[in-house]
Amino acid sequence: MKSKRAKPAIKRAPPPPKRDWLELVRCWLLIGFVGACVARPLVPSEGAAWLGDDLPFDLLLLLVATGTLLWSALRGGLPRRLHWIDAFVAALFVTCVIASFQGASTGSPRPSLNMLWQWVGAGLVYFLTRQLIAGAQETRALAAAMVGLALALSAFGYYQVFVSLPADRAAYAANPEQVMLESLGQVYPEGSPERLRFEDRLKSTEPLATFALTNSLAGVLVAWLVVAIGIAWQTLAKRDSAADLLRTSVIAVNLAAIAGCLILTKSRSAYAGFAVGAGLLFLAIVRSRVAAIDRARTLRIAVGGAVALAALVVIATMLGGIDIQVLSEAGKSLGFRGQYWRATLSMISANPLLGVGPGNFQDYYTRFKLPQASEEVRDPHNFVLEVWATAGTVAALALIGAIVMLVRRELRGAAQSETEILEKPDEVETRVTTGTLAVLAAAAAGPAIAFVAAPPFGYVLAEGQVLAAVGLGAMAIAIFWPWIRSGMTPRYLFAIAWAALAVHLLTSGGIAFPGVAGSFWMLFALAVNERPRAVEMPTRASARQRLLLLGAGVGTAALGWACWYAGYEPVLAEHLAMTEATKVPHPQARAIALIDASKADPLSAEPWIASAELQLELMRRSSAPASAYRNFVAAAEKVSDLRPNSSATWRQLGKWFLAAYEINGLEAALDRAADCLRSAISLYPTSAVTHADLALVLDRQGKADVARRQAERALELDDAMPHVDKKLSSEIRAQLTSLVGRAS
Repeated sequence: MKSKRAKPAIKRAPPPPKRDWLELVRCWLLIGFVGACVARPLVPSEGAAWLGDDLPFDLLLLLVATGTLLWSALRGGLPRRLHWIDAFVAALFVTCVIASFQGASTGSPRPSLNMLWQWVGAGLVYFLTRQLIAGAQETRALAAAMVGLALALSAFGYYQVFVSLPADRAAYAANPEQVMLESLGQVYPEGSPERLRFEDRLKSTEPLATFALTNSLAGVLVAWLVVAIGIAWQTLAKRDSAADLLRTSVIAVNLAAIAGCLILTKSRSAYAGFAVGAGLLFLAIVRSRVAAIDRARTLRIAVGGAVALAALVVIATMLGGIDIQVLSEAGKSLGFRGQYWRATLSMISANPLLGVGPGNFQDYYTRFKLPQASEEVRDPHNFVLEVWATAGTVAALALIGAIVMLVRRELRGAAQSETEILEKPDEVETRVTTGTLAVLAAAAAGPAIAFVAAPPFGYVLAEGQVLAAVGLGAMAIAIFWPWIRSGMTPRYLFAIAWAALAVHLLTSGGIAFPGVAGSFWMLFALAVNERPRAVEMPTRASARQRLLLLGAGVGTAALGWACWYAGYEPVLAEHLAMTEATKVPHPQARAIALIDASKADPLSAEPWIASAELQLELMRRSSAPASAYRNFVAAAEKVSDLRPNSSATWRQLGKWFLAAYEINGLEAALDRAADCLRSAISLYPTSAVTHADLALVLDRQGKADVARRQAERALELDDAMPHVDKKLSSEIRAQLTSLVGRAS
């Protein structure tokens, strides 16, 4: 009898793990958040107050924040426990929002409200970085994505320095009037201060990339260059094969590209920030246990990097990218900062509680500007003073408190385990998570988001720029892929990179520029996440906690609706209406189109400014209707209501009323011109040109004594002004001198 042979058991593959739908929701939230962070620096952000170009990104962040809070309520709590640092940061942003409402009621409403949403967006970058970025691998993916962004911005900068700027200078040399007309909308006479300033900008060799200011680009580059160096050290310290050697070479080329563009910016504050960041990173590495295993290699890497950096400086000097003035004028530049800071401290002492309101700094600054100061700056070139001046003492204390607590915790951690600079091996993930893939997908989606969001606000990101950003970002992710998947991050890396950016912002400012503020608050949040490790909240939270999160999510959704209703929709509608109005050829039809634009955004002064200029144009025609002057006066009054603290606006109104007087001879127009110029002087008492304008108007009114005093004051202020491009023209000085002679 045959024995039945037992059939071998069939080994079945284990069923695939069920996909957690809550994790999938988090991945989509990650795509929206990281995509917005990558996209924001690709669109100029320095005009956030006046143009509202941050509003699309604020809306996206509010949407992601709403989803994150609701997701947290469903999963049972926030992923990371809140810290006292979070309380200080929350106090800062809440105070900034309150100060924005205050600024809207006492100053220019539209810039104040636009900045309100900008501060909300910056706060959400911090909150979402804290709560959505889970684990070391996702953190590494986010860092690699932002380094790829810095690489793309560097490429844009090189294109400007070596291609577009030389082409612009050649075009100006061939036909200066045409270039000025296309760039400025008008032609300034030869030798005028306005033309000299335009020519100085054309002579500039500093890259801007997608920013309006070189210092803004330098801030983003210096922060993520320090991060890239920390990543590169990990790769260079583990060179074992030919593939590693090839990857090392590619990483070195990418680091050199970012560092070279940073050098070309000629930003002395960024140089100082990089020196601080690189020095702190080197000290952290050489004191670590891992570095002690092979200190010789670490030192060779550091020396090689210093030599490469010196070579880049030499090459940039030979190509004309930097010059001796970068160092020789450092003292002069710091002196200018001192003038800004002195005036800002006077502004703070006059408005200590809630400041002047975000978006209103420049309007108030002219009241306190020193006579010898060079320009009417939009910020004090110091991020702490900027927060203090625009949002008040409580906001400044909250900012300083958050920084002090972070530094204290980092120092305490270093004292407790100063021999550990790397993540613990058991914390290194080898399996690529869906969250990591979502972060990398968002990095690719970022340029596309910028491509869609930019055009409605007057900036076009070319298809080539989008493809270049995606390609360079993909290359950065590819060369850092082994590190993203299973590498280790130097501990304190993000705190050190944040410190480098903070040092830069101490003398350059820019915390109110979303393209820079995003990196500032992202790095700050990553530094908070670094140590101690995030503690997972229990997934079974109490009903009270869930209700609190649910209520917060509903409140954030309401904020999103408010941002749409009071921000994005009216601002975008006004931009589109103004664009259409400029295309209307018939003056009367254009006047109606401008009225429609003013209705689209009642808080914007731009339609009324255009209406006043149009009515003046109509008044110059022989067939002008009798209502043209009344319409002009009505438009001028709306402008003054919407920009009550702007000296430049009141001066422009004075010049308009003077032009109206020259057209129709109405004494009332001349009186209004004098009143407007007096208001301008009260807001800018050290302006020589405004005193000169008022002196000439008073002379026309026959008020010789008062005119003489104004003329003498104008000449006195002009003599105290050391900057040639800010001095009165020879023609104006001659008129003032003649006036003083006649009156005496």
